Amino acid sequence: MSIDISYKPDGTFTAMDGQITGKWRIDGEKLCTSSNFKAEEECTAYPVGKKSGDSFEMTSDQGTATIKIK
Repeated sequence: MSIDISYKPDGTFTAMDGQITGKWRIDGEKLCTSSNFKAEEECTAYPVGKKSGDSFEMTSDQGTATIKIK
């Protein structure tokens, strides 16, 4: 399943055609998010040096996902 997430400069994001909305922030090398889907903030470490066009694997308690930066 492919899910596009749009992160905006104002610290908000949307996903799944607006069905998921939330807030994001950067904490060091982590992306922290909360949303209407999951209100409790979660922070995930992202690899340093990634840029547009790069992909990487991320594993969480929900399984492994491929992240592609557009």
